[in-house]
Amino acid sequence: MNEIWAIVFGLSVLLALAVLLQPVAKTLRLPHTVLLALVGVGIAWIISSLGLEAGHGSAVEPGALDPNLVGDGHEPVAAGGHEESGGHHGGPIWQQALLSLTSLNVTADVILFIFLPALVFESSLSLDLRKLRKELGAILFLAVFGVLISATIAGFSLQQFSGAAIVTCLLVGAIVSATDPVAVIALFKDLGAPKRLTILVEGESLFNDATAIVVATIFLGLLTASAEPSLTAATMDFFIVFGGGILVGMVIARLMIAIMEPFRNHAISVVSLSLVLPFVAFVIAEHFLHVSGVMAAVVGGLAMGSHGRKIIPPQIFAEIEHSWHQIAFWATALIFILVGIGVPSMLGESFGEYFDDAVLLFVVATIARAIIIFGFIPLLVRFKLVAPVSRAFQAIMVWGGLRGAVSLALALVVLDYPGIDYDTAHFVAVLVTVFVFATLILQATTISTLMKILGLGKLSAFDETLRDRSLVWAKASVRDELEHVVAAQGSEPATFEDILAQYEPADGNASSAGIGAQTSTAEWVQAGLNLALGQERQFYLEAYGDGAVSGARLRELLARIEESIEAVRSATINDDNDVEGLREALGRFSQHSSNLKRAIAVQRRTGLVSLLADAISLRFGVMSAARSALNRQANEGLGEIAALLPPSASEKFRELYDYRVELIERAHKALWLQYPEFAAAIDRRNVARTGQRLEVQAYDRLKDNGMIGQEVHGALLASLGGRAGLSKLPKLVIKYDPLELIGNVPLFEGTTASERRKIAKQLSTVFVLPGEQIMAAGDPGDAMYFIADGVVEIDLPDGTIVELGTGDFIGELALINDAPRVADVYSEGFSTLLKLSKKDFQRLIERNPSLGERIRSEAARRQAQNA
Repeated sequence: MNEIWAIVFGLSVLLALAVLLQPVAKTLRLPHTVLLALVGVGIAWIISSLGLEAGHGSAVEPGALDPNLVGDGHEPVAAGGHEESGGHHGGPIWQQALLSLTSLNVTADVILFIFLPALVFESSLSLDLRKLRKELGAILFLAVFGVLISATIAGFSLQQFSGAAIVTCLLVGAIVSATDPVAVIALFKDLGAPKRLTILVEGESLFNDATAIVVATIFLGLLTASAEPSLTAATMDFFIVFGGGILVGMVIARLMIAIMEPFRNHAISVVSLSLVLPFVAFVIAEHFLHVSGVMAAVVGGLAMGSHGRKIIPPQIFAEIEHSWHQIAFWATALIFILVGIGVPSMLGESFGEYFDDAVLLFVVATIARAIIIFGFIPLLVRFKLVAPVSRAFQAIMVWGGLRGAVSLALALVVLDYPGIDYDTAHFVAVLVTVFVFATLILQATTISTLMKILGLGKLSAFDETLRDRSLVWAKASVRDELEHVVAAQGSEPATFEDILAQYEPADGNASSAGIGAQTSTAEWVQAGLNLALGQERQFYLEAYGDGAVSGARLRELLARIEESIEAVRSATINDDNDVEGLREALGRFSQHSSNLKRAIAVQRRTGLVSLLADAISLRFGVMSAARSALNRQANEGLGEIAALLPPSASEKFRELYDYRVELIERAHKALWLQYPEFAAAIDRRNVARTGQRLEVQAYDRLKDNGMIGQEVHGALLASLGGRAGLSKLPKLVIKYDPLELIGNVPLFEGTTASERRKIAKQLSTVFVLPGEQIMAAGDPGDAMYFIADGVVEIDLPDGTIVELGTGDFIGELALINDAPRVADVYSEGFSTLLKLSKKDFQRLIERNPSLGERIRSEAARRQAQNA
């Protein structure tokens, strides 16, 4: 049976069955995937009992039902025949439903090209790339060397016990040594395992398939005498396949994300393109370029989850995630049932003769994995190659290394591989199939118990405390709201007292002060700041979705806020009142970016200012967006965060939060003072965009409330163009021509145009960042500076601080006296200086004695004043 109706009907039956089995799995306390696989085996047994062929390579002919099973007034249909009335086969619907399942044969290509790209993409889409980078050392070790070591141990042990050819045994070892992303990801989602443990185990399962596929391919070549053994060639093949897959995934993902950007506000288009991404990447990598399609799909998901999230509005990206969660459920459900249905045909009737070999393989492979994780991971930690991994985590990594669809797909490849005899192929298929089901039945069903024994299935002490405080705050808030509702109804409060009592904390609101007493004040402040920074990050994403922040600014904002979150999390806290580490961490956000510093360096070396203008413009946009987010947070979320903290911690949290607001305001003000016209243009445009956004929201509310129809709504939106203030943001213009800038220096007043041109040729423009040191006491005097724009601070040896602004000059004393610098000089804001070298200074005063005299006079006055 291979008609389209049978395939559609069979898939529909399996999906419905998968949904109905969810409550059954919860009742039986079995992982959903394990129950699906067992049900698949049961379906295969029923089909076999009815005289149908199912499983790998089967093709059940229409009308092959036993005539004795046909009842209810239906006539049996001859083999190869069709019913004249409807084009479907005879028999009751339940028989036809079973018969339709025989059309759903699981092949290696079905698993590798349909199910696997979707499942690994969905998993990598939700992985935190920043956290994945931290664990990359351990993940790559397990995914590459772990698979190779395990395959070697399992292969040689199996050869000694079974007597099979060593290449065959190594092939089996390679197939079963890679943990399966389909099985592992599905299980750990059900378990709700700790985040770091999930990243370690899921990350390994996503990356190690490339290793297993390459190694298995090499052994298949040796087994069929189509390749000569070569360690060098095998190593090169691995790096080409692994690295090539990564490269393909990066290129395809970047290309697809670039295509998505113009459609970023159109949900259907963006979701559709995201569905295309993993399959295009997988097919191009695997079929056309012969590199790892799995790695291409994984990298595509990681790129989409990190870079794509920064250009797609959060509400649209949520639809992408929702769509992929649904696809992952369908794929997981189908693959486990279909694998179960295909198991009997893969085992054959004589699998009992290999049962002892399969048991040995399971035991040896499990021991090998334990040796790798318990033995090598601590060694890598000792040499600081990976972050420390607790013993409890290591135990779960050993027992949670399930095998599944990928291992079975490779076994199916062996069954169909030309040049491999039946006995060898059957030996591989039986051992792999038994091994896979052993991990599903023995490990997947007991890992939750192991997690509970190891204490990994519960909240940390701090999270429990945070939960309790959240409960107290939420109940108090709900009770207040309900009391207002009751009062608005004009009802007697006593009538609803039993309902209100449900929202009264067990020990009263006053007890909340004692919750979490075992947690230090500094730790509470740290937690509060992380909550605030996380909320601020969400505000930036929403601002981008509303069009208030550009893509470039969003990327810079997210990079800064994520760096701040990490700095706060890793801040050192020495005692209960030590918050200096947190204060320092909060200062990261407003620091000058590496791009700005590079632009400054380029300007000083080459005189090029375009990069500097772009960097300053970006910084202004970032600080402006940060001010807006903090203002919004002060009105919407800050009070709730502070309410979750104990009173002493809440006070310090507010103090540090205000400190961060001050830093942002200071950074924004420095830019405003230096570039007021550009700042005014940005503010004007932001206000105009906000007005347009609010207007769109007003029209949307009218449509959602049924007050206007789609046609009127569309006409109103079409009228939004051409509003005041929405013109393209003017480009920041930085004055850098010395001839233009010397007009800001009173010293040069009275000079002729010809003299100013000659003087300008001796000057070079230098841009200085806020807080940057211009001179240091004790340094040789190699130049003096004229302040064309900005303010500098001079720290004299006696502690006196002198400020000089636009039109003043600094550094002349060292040149006149031919002596080292006597003070430290810093820029208070963005300053523009005109640098005159020592050599050119001598020429200047020789050619313009009056200028030289005025400089000496001012220098003498300053020296006398500071004496």
